[in-house]
Amino acid sequence: MILEVIALCLNVALAQPPIEEDFEDTLVVEAEELPIQMELPRDELGAIPWHLSMIPEPGIEYSLSRYVPSPSLVLFGWQEGYQPALDRLELGKFDAEALTDWAHFDQGTAEVEISQLSVTRASHETLGDVVVVDFVSSELISQLSMVTQLIFSVAEPPPGFEPEPEPELPVEAVEEDPRLVLTNRVIFYAAEAGVGYIMARLPGPDAELPELTETVSMDDVMTEVSSFVTLARNPLPTEDLLVGDVTMEVGYELSLGENWRALSPREMNAVSMVRVADGPYEGYRVMQRFVDPASIDRRDGFTCVVHDTQSRPIEVIDPAKSAQHRTNYLTHARVMLKGGTFSISSGGKSENIKVDIAETRPVTIEEDADGVLSVMELEHREAFYWRVNGMQSGEPVSVAAYYTAWDNLGLDCFAVARSGEEELLDVFESAVSSIRVTDAESHPMVLSFMSKYRRWWPYAHPALQLYWLIFPLFMGAMIPMFKEWMEARSSA
Repeated sequence: MILEVIALCLNVALAQPPIEEDFEDTLVVEAEELPIQMELPRDELGAIPWHLSMIPEPGIEYSLSRYVPSPSLVLFGWQEGYQPALDRLELGKFDAEALTDWAHFDQGTAEVEISQLSVTRASHETLGDVVVVDFVSSELISQLSMVTQLIFSVAEPPPGFEPEPEPELPVEAVEEDPRLVLTNRVIFYAAEAGVGYIMARLPGPDAELPELTETVSMDDVMTEVSSFVTLARNPLPTEDLLVGDVTMEVGYELSLGENWRALSPREMNAVSMVRVADGPYEGYRVMQRFVDPASIDRRDGFTCVVHDTQSRPIEVIDPAKSAQHRTNYLTHARVMLKGGTFSISSGGKSENIKVDIAETRPVTIEEDADGVLSVMELEHREAFYWRVNGMQSGEPVSVAAYYTAWDNLGLDCFAVARSGEEELLDVFESAVSSIRVTDAESHPMVLSFMSKYRRWWPYAHPALQLYWLIFPLFMGAMIPMFKEWMEARSSA
């Protein structure tokens, strides 16, 4: 758990500089890992009541702890890759799972229980629009080794401070996994293509811990800490956000719905750096995400990703005219959603395409789940559109999948909606139906001769195929040749 890491790291915390007679009123802390700057005030003797330390944990870099006037632990962290619009955030969707995703706070296990979760919106003097999350956590002391040290004893105590001896827990209590109740508050703020947070943790009112000092409220602690903080890296400006009609450098365009946007290149750098390996778009980014920034989770939007082949990608043919093309695409889509490898055969050659979905959550579509597969008519080409049900993280989901191609690229787009969030699929369908290939005439969908024939000929039944007309024509051409052969044989 993260608190165990914190406890160990705080024991090797950075020592405060020695007190000098001439000193600045504040100690300026510029943390390169964080988008904020801190100015810790000194007292009349030049001492800093807060103890600063660094934590080698993803998303959390610094912490402050202190003894007086109240035992407190404050964590500072941030995540790159998605800058939500906190002024529009849907507070009702900010649950314990979202808290875990953004604050790296372990919950949902037997070790930590979260209750009394409350989410509000506020305005901060220097951080701008913020979201404030209050909750109570109940944590197993057996899992929080040195939890008393964590809250009270990690820093050098003030001169003359003598804490009471820690009480020994009775054997029965240890066997029953005694819990420590903590009150918590997290402030989320937007900063340069990401989300930062400040998390304060205080012993709960019923916590059975030694009475070391007087206690103060969470409001007082957060007000004090917030006064230290200024924003060092501002959020991405509106003009840098990709909204409305957007063009992707890999060769396609689409129109996004109101309030939706594409993640900026700065944000996508933290999501995926994979590039096209071959063809006219070599070196361009393969993945792009589209979101409504009113969600705290960038995965609530939809994703488009291209894959390149050495020859031509999977062809789009009306499944009513070719059952094989239907099978090819459905197999391909299942692999694209779950991860794995699929094979493309063309012109007597075959190549394997490996799908890595490390940046998304895998979706499993059963083999017998056909769903509804249709063909979208686009300018200069066609596209597959598939609606089907699947499973993601053990939960049923509704899936919409889109596919088209140009040159040696195949473009797949996916939207996955949890129960009650099916409106996402309508937004997705509207967006992908607007997709157009940039300079489409110069970048055609490459088709085999038989695929071009299937597209052109209106009948799918084997008995109604055009090639049956060739047989009587061939026989008609053979009759004069047969007569000449017979006459030549007779004269001989």
